[in-house]
Amino acid sequence: MRRRLALTFVALLGLSACGGSTQHSTTTRTTAADAERTRLLSSLRTSLDAPTSPLANVEDLDNCIVQQAKALPLASLRTLASASVNTEVTDPLLARCVEQGKGLAFVRGVMADIVSGKLPPPVPAAFTSCVVAGVDKLTSAQLALALNQSATGSQTATRQIGERISVACIEEPPVFAQWRKELIGEIRHVLNGHHLPASYVNCVLGKAGQIRPQQLVKLAQSSSAAETAYGQELSHECRAAVGG
Repeated sequence: MRRRLALTFVALLGLSACGGSTQHSTTTRTTAADAERTRLLSSLRTSLDAPTSPLANVEDLDNCIVQQAKALPLASLRTLASASVNTEVTDPLLARCVEQGKGLAFVRGVMADIVSGKLPPPVPAAFTSCVVAGVDKLTSAQLALALNQSATGSQTATRQIGERISVACIEEPPVFAQWRKELIGEIRHVLNGHHLPASYVNCVLGKAGQIRPQQLVKLAQSSSAAETAYGQELSHECRAAVGG
C-alpha cells in the first residue's frame, strides 16, 4: 500500500522528498534481502558439498535442492541453511526433487537402511538383499509421498512401504527359511540352559517352526515384551500338550 501511494505521488507531483525516501528505503530493504538470500544459498551449497555431508556425491539432488531453495521464504531459507533439523522445511523440498527423479538411488538406499534397521540383528543377508531390491522398485511418486507425509509428522506411508517390502521378502522361501532357522536357534539356546524335558523342548521348537511370515515380521519388529508373550504362549501350549 505504501509503495502504491508513493508511486501515485511521483506520477502526479514529481519526485518529492517523501516519495524519494520511501523508494530508497524499499530499494535498500530489497537489496539487503537479496544479498542475504544469495549468501544463504551459497552457504547451503557449501554445506551440501562438504565431505561430511551425506549428499556430498549426489550432485543431481544437490543442484535441485539449491534450485528449489531459491523459492523459499527467507525465514525458511535461513532454517535450511543453518542445518537445523526441521522436516516441515526439508522434506517437502526433498519430495519435490525426488518426484522429478533426482537423487533416487540415494533416497532408496536410505529407505532400505531404515527398513533393515528396524529389525534386530542378526539380519540374514538374503533379507537385506531382497529389501534393497524391493526399495529399488519404488517409484519417485511413492518416495515423494513418504517424504511429504513425514513433513507433517506422519510416518504412515513409510511404515506401510516398509512393512509391505519386509513381508514380501520374508515370504521368499530362502529368506524365510534362514530367518526361521535363526529364531529356532535362539529359542533352542534359551531352552537348553534350563534342563527341560526333551518332549517339551521338541514341542516348543516344533511350534516355533510353524510360525508364519507375517508373524515373524511383527515379532522381529516388536518389543521384548511381545517376544516374551510369544514365548509364554508356546510354553503354555506345550506344557498342556506334554502334561507338564
